[in-house]
Amino acid sequence: MDFQIATLLSLAETILLAGGALEGRFTLRPAELPLWDILSYFVIFFSVQYGALKFYRFVIYPHFVSPLRYLPGPKVSLSSLGP
Repeated sequence: MDFQIATLLSLAETILLAGGALEGRFTLRPAELPLWDILSYFVIFFSVQYGALKFYRFVIYPHFVSPLRYLPGPKVSLSSLGP
Protein backbone atom coordinates (compact mmCIF):
# COMPACT_ATOMS: atom_id res chain seq x y z
CA MET A 1 0.00 0.00 0.00
CA ASP A 2 2.81 2.42 0.83
CA PHE A 3 4.42 1.60 -2.50
CA GLN A 4 1.25 2.57 -4.39
CA ILE A 5 0.73 5.77 -2.42
CA ALA A 6 4.34 6.86 -2.90
CA THR A 7 4.18 6.03 -6.62
CA LEU A 8 1.01 8.05 -7.23
CA LEU A 9 2.21 11.05 -5.23
CA SER A 10 5.61 10.99 -6.94
CA LEU A 11 4.01 10.72 -10.34
CA ALA A 12 1.74 13.69 -9.62
CA GLU A 13 4.64 15.79 -8.36
CA THR A 14 6.78 14.86 -11.35
CA ILE A 15 3.99 15.79 -13.77
CA LEU A 16 3.53 19.14 -12.02
CA LEU A 17 7.26 19.78 -12.10
CA ALA A 18 7.65 18.74 -15.74
CA GLY A 19 4.55 20.70 -16.74
CA GLY A 20 5.94 23.83 -15.15
CA ALA A 21 3.17 24.29 -12.60
CA LEU A 22 5.72 24.73 -9.83
CA GLU A 23 7.28 27.61 -11.74
CA GLY A 24 3.99 29.47 -12.15
CA ARG A 25 3.26 28.37 -15.73
CA PHE A 26 0.18 26.22 -14.97
CA THR A 27 0.22 24.29 -18.24
CA LEU A 28 0.39 20.59 -18.93
CA ARG A 29 2.59 20.87 -21.99
CA PRO A 30 6.02 19.26 -21.73
CA ALA A 31 8.68 21.54 -20.33
CA GLU A 32 12.24 21.82 -21.47
CA LEU A 33 13.42 19.09 -19.09
CA PRO A 34 15.12 16.06 -20.64
CA LEU A 35 13.69 12.63 -19.92
CA TRP A 36 16.65 11.70 -17.69
CA ASP A 37 15.97 14.67 -15.41
CA ILE A 38 12.28 13.81 -15.19
CA LEU A 39 13.10 10.20 -14.24
CA SER A 40 15.64 11.32 -11.65
CA TYR A 41 13.07 13.69 -10.10
CA PHE A 42 10.58 10.82 -9.94
CA VAL A 43 13.10 8.54 -8.22
CA ILE A 44 14.03 11.24 -5.72
CA PHE A 45 10.39 12.06 -4.95
CA PHE A 46 9.55 8.37 -4.63
CA SER A 47 12.47 7.62 -2.32
CA VAL A 48 11.70 10.50 0.02
CA GLN A 49 7.97 9.77 0.18
CA TYR A 50 8.40 6.01 0.60
CA GLY A 51 10.88 6.56 3.42
CA ALA A 52 8.59 9.11 5.07
CA LEU A 53 5.61 6.76 4.86
CA LYS A 54 7.59 3.87 6.36
CA PHE A 55 8.90 6.14 9.13
CA TYR A 56 5.35 7.20 9.91
CA ARG A 57 4.00 3.64 9.92
CA PHE A 58 6.78 2.15 12.09
CA VAL A 59 7.73 5.01 14.41
CA ILE A 60 5.14 7.78 14.59
CA TYR A 61 1.85 5.86 14.38
CA PRO A 62 2.44 3.10 16.95
CA HIS A 63 3.96 5.40 19.57
CA PHE A 64 2.05 8.67 19.18
CA VAL A 65 -1.13 8.25 17.11
CA SER A 66 -2.48 4.71 17.59
CA PRO A 67 -5.53 4.38 19.83
CA LEU A 68 -4.01 1.15 21.20
CA ARG A 69 -0.87 2.81 22.60
CA TYR A 70 -2.17 3.01 26.18
CA LEU A 71 -3.51 -0.53 26.47
CA PRO A 72 -1.60 -2.61 29.00
CA GLY A 73 0.53 -5.41 27.67
CA PRO A 74 1.06 -8.88 29.08
CA LYS A 75 2.96 -9.16 32.33
CA VAL A 76 6.25 -10.97 31.82
CA SER A 77 8.08 -12.45 34.77
CA LEU A 78 11.46 -14.11 34.89
CA SER A 79 9.89 -17.50 35.56
CA SER A 80 7.87 -17.38 32.34
CA LEU A 81 10.96 -16.71 30.20
CA GLY A 82 12.52 -20.11 30.74
CA PRO A 83 13.68 -22.74 33.24
